[in-house]
Amino acid sequence: MCACKNAVHIIAKKLLKKEEFKVKLTPILVVAVVLISFVSFQQARADTLGPITGIDAQATFSDGIGYVLNDGGTSINTQYLPSADVDRRAILEFDISSIPASAEVLSATLDLRIMTITSTPGEPGIYPILTVFGYAGDGALSPSDATQTGMIIGQSATITGLGAIPSIDLDTNFIETLLGGGTSYLGMVAFDNDTGKQVGFYSQEYSDLAWRPTLTVAYTPEPTSLVLLAAGGMTMLRRRKRLSR
Repeated sequence: MCACKNAVHIIAKKLLKKEEFKVKLTPILVVAVVLISFVSFQQARADTLGPITGIDAQATFSDGIGYVLNDGGTSINTQYLPSADVDRRAILEFDISSIPASAEVLSATLDLRIMTITSTPGEPGIYPILTVFGYAGDGALSPSDATQTGMIIGQSATITGLGAIPSIDLDTNFIETLLGGGTSYLGMVAFDNDTGKQVGFYSQEYSDLAWRPTLTVAYTPEPTSLVLLAAGGMTMLRRRKRLSR
């Protein structure tokens, strides 16, 4: 607050020194300058939500039935190999309701800990890559969620080993759209839809919290109602300058 007050004093002195400014800086105008300084500071701040855990399950396609959820296991094993009638997908949902609806999402990452993969040795070899699809979740997983593959929002690096992998960057515009539409949950479907390789990772039920899937979101909070007050103060300032001429 000290820095803001000093900035206000400097701005006020400069305004009063100008020849064309022939009115005194009234208290409401000083308040307006203070509010503008505060709003600028707030807009420059980035908050981080996370890492947060959500809910997850493995969805396995069963011929004649459709997708069947397998929830409660300590890991999720995904594989998409239609030629062998294999289709296992991961479904995850994360609560994003604490992020303001009009926030600007600066970054969003999904972190997973790999417990199994399959690959084809050789040069360069074939290794799995997880594709992440996004959808508007509702906080309750259902078999139909496994079909929500219309929007790709992220993709992992090539997975060549077990344990932690580089964070998967997610589409910030998609998350902003969900927030703006009043959606409280970010839903994801994840599997390798290209190489046919397996990718298994630890689930929310795993005993070690650090190895569970997590979402981290960095965002700029929405401007408060002080913006309107500051704008009103500046309007009064312009009117007084015109009247003084």
